[in-house]
Amino acid sequence: MVLGGFIIESDFGGLGWRMIFLVNVPIGIFSILMARFIPKSYAPDRPLLDWSGVIIVSIRLVLFLAHLIESPNHGWTIWSSLSFISSVFVLFWFWKLQTRKRFANLQPLIDTGLFHQPRFMIG
Repeated sequence: MVLGGFIIESDFGGLGWRMIFLVNVPIGIFSILMARFIPKSYAPDRPLLDWSGVIIVSIRLVLFLAHLIESPNHGWTIWSSLSFISSVFVLFWFWKLQTRKRFANLQPLIDTGLFHQPRFMIG
């Protein structure tokens, strides 16, 4: 905070408050220099994206968010309640599909096995 105030007050080059963005320049240079020391790793194969998982979770988000966004404006109608309830069922369907893919040694969109680890759940 002190460095930001110093940079703004010094007004190098007459840029005013825009000088605060120059704080990122030394951080970026340091990051680029330190990136040389990161060891390289190679994955055996790039997994394909789980398109069925992407589509199902997108449908779930549309159903859930339509309920939250439109209901205060149009009232809590039956369609908004059905949208919310159906989003819960779609979430359950997504969870089952991801668990099935994990047990079949396929690449799921979300690894449901993580939810069995206490440290992950706390986070």
